[in-house]
Amino acid sequence: MLFLLLLLKVGTAQEFRLLSEEDKWDIRLQSHVLIDIDQITSSNLPVLLNGRTSIALYILDYQENYDTILEQLMVKNDSLILVTENIFSKDLLSQSWVPQISMQKIEAITLDALPNGEDALEFDTVREFGVVRVLDKEFLNDSVFVDIWRRSGKMPNFIQIDPELFPKADSLVFDLNMESRVFGTVRSKSGLLNGVSFKNHRNLIVNGHFSLPIDPMESLPVFIPHKAGYYFSPDIIYTTPENRGNLKEFIGFPLDFEYGLTDHFTFGPTIKNAIRKNDKELIVNSVKIQQDEVHGKVGHFDKGAYVDAGLDSRTALEGSFTISSWVRPTVLTSNNSILGKGDNFVLKLHEGLLTFTMADIKDYISQTSPVPLNEWTHVALVHSKVNNELLFFVNGVQTDKIKLIENYDTSDYNIVIGSNLWQEFFIGYLTNIKIWKRELNANEIAKEYQKIEVNDADVSSLYIKIGIAIAAFLLIFLAFKFWKKGTIRAKLSPAPERPVKKYPSRDQKSLINAAEKILCFGSLRIINSEGFDIAKKLSPKLKQLFVIVLLHSIGDKDGISTKKLTEALWPGMSPKNAKNTRGTNIQNLRAILSEAKEMNLIFLDKSWFLEIGNNCFCDYQEVLNYLNDLGRSGVTVAYLEEQLPQLFSILKADRFFVNMSDSWLDPIVENMSNRIIEFCYDISKILDMDKHSVLMYDLASVMNIYDDLNEHALQIKLQILIRQGKLSLAHTAYDNFAKLYEKIYGEMYTVKFEDMAVSNPL
Repeated sequence: MLFLLLLLKVGTAQEFRLLSEEDKWDIRLQSHVLIDIDQITSSNLPVLLNGRTSIALYILDYQENYDTILEQLMVKNDSLILVTENIFSKDLLSQSWVPQISMQKIEAITLDALPNGEDALEFDTVREFGVVRVLDKEFLNDSVFVDIWRRSGKMPNFIQIDPELFPKADSLVFDLNMESRVFGTVRSKSGLLNGVSFKNHRNLIVNGHFSLPIDPMESLPVFIPHKAGYYFSPDIIYTTPENRGNLKEFIGFPLDFEYGLTDHFTFGPTIKNAIRKNDKELIVNSVKIQQDEVHGKVGHFDKGAYVDAGLDSRTALEGSFTISSWVRPTVLTSNNSILGKGDNFVLKLHEGLLTFTMADIKDYISQTSPVPLNEWTHVALVHSKVNNELLFFVNGVQTDKIKLIENYDTSDYNIVIGSNLWQEFFIGYLTNIKIWKRELNANEIAKEYQKIEVNDADVSSLYIKIGIAIAAFLLIFLAFKFWKKGTIRAKLSPAPERPVKKYPSRDQKSLINAAEKILCFGSLRIINSEGFDIAKKLSPKLKQLFVIVLLHSIGDKDGISTKKLTEALWPGMSPKNAKNTRGTNIQNLRAILSEAKEMNLIFLDKSWFLEIGNNCFCDYQEVLNYLNDLGRSGVTVAYLEEQLPQLFSILKADRFFVNMSDSWLDPIVENMSNRIIEFCYDISKILDMDKHSVLMYDLASVMNIYDDLNEHALQIKLQILIRQGKLSLAHTAYDNFAKLYEKIYGEMYTVKFEDMAVSNPL
């Protein structure tokens, strides 16, 4: 009996975070009258006990004299809730279901006037619950609270009043709880997802959990989630009478960074659109290509210079879009156009301020987005069709957000770089102009800004040229040996006891002469024989389908069964729906892969298999070969000297499938990352720090890519830089490591620079 009592006491845990998810939703979807326990007296307590709704009590600090009030309210209320500043434990509370919610989880707004229009109240923080503090009886109007609910996507869970207002508040809360509702959750792989809107619910932004009242006079709501930089599964849910009471759960996945990239204008040695590849359509007027010490080849615009992007550009800048560019104005007039498209789109500098213009409507001048003279500045503009707003960014940081007074509508004109329909010419330098047909989020724009690195003053261009010359010589030398001997001979120490499989280098043939490529390190790229990246045509789901089949077709793998494929990509779907969805996706993937000659998706021996031709290079296959070959015992240093540069050239591209994440893929990526780090660590024990400083530095760079806080890699870099006399660069590398360590772990990095620079690696 004692055991059962203890179990009961433990099982009725009072903290909200310890409740079941079902119990949590019961609280999220109900409204309660909230009263400060210190305002309850013997005269108003009977009124509270006669109410129709459950009461919530606000308790600042628990006192023993509260027990009598608590006991009476616990008898009356099936679900008394305590809102507290400090969670407390009492045997009295363990006798009933009395959850405690910390005030830190509740957002409070005050209703001190009847709101109207733009003054309407709403919850706008990520806190899970909301309380409305009502100061006067006349404000207890049910339409006001339904409007707060509808605008916030969060029910007013608590209505805080003085006890004398209880009768009217009790009636209001009762009616509010009788409202029909729909509810759900938006989350990512790592947790609740904040800042999510719905395409057909204007101005509604939800954070994690959401609920909405259902108007019986309107159609049942449809949910199409949207968040810049994400796609969702499912991507749409219709509410029906049958599913109205079901949880609507959406899972958000990060988009590939280059997904939706429609244009990328580069300047050197000629002006090109690297995405559309319509260079012959470009009309260039007086734009000069000049060498810049920071960005290399850039476009110089002066005396009426501009670039007409051609007929294909008429389809750009529709709906939501993002534009980014590096700009360096040398003269600022009242208006200097960076990009123009007919009469409805101009991105320009207005007296040095980043500005978006819609002709005959408005100049949206961002007063907080200045662009200086004679300095390279990264600017970006995001148009959100869903939220009907503009976001301005300068050097990777959001500087402004402006609501449009009228919806943006594209025009059927060509894009013009450096000018617009009013001939407001840009004067200065432009480079790396990119356009996406989607919204980039703040993290993506910061990443785009950080991609271009300013040349370090300590590193002269002479060293860069020498490095290029050495690399070219090495490639020629290896090509000659390959031609002369037919293959690069494996340099082994005394012969092993049994023959060892060799993995000959395919660098020259594969990287230079291969007609087609599958590149998995970095963003997924599938290059066909015409040089086009057909991966850009893949939807996120088709990209997952391609990758999972690819990973089960490389090495000693012989494909993936239909059952495993369905469990990974369409979990929880009924067999009939899964069959139809799977068939449609496979058909679509095959259609896109038909643009490549060396790749074929086949069904062989009850498994799906990606057939890769001999004239197709796959960096994942090559890396596996290198790791198996160079990781075996008995490999000589001379052989490592030959092979490692080619392996590192692949691994330095970026992480394995850097922009993809899913429950089935993450363990594979983690295993590959761990294998690469372990391989690099083992190789670092073989190479000589002085003789192989270039290889060792590349090795450390690879380790850093897969583990930002790898101390072994840091120590290698520090020792090499110090031996080369680059002490300031060594200190910079150490300081950056220490800052990142503190940011991630929230504590100072305690290993001193001097200790990391010792001669013996960790």
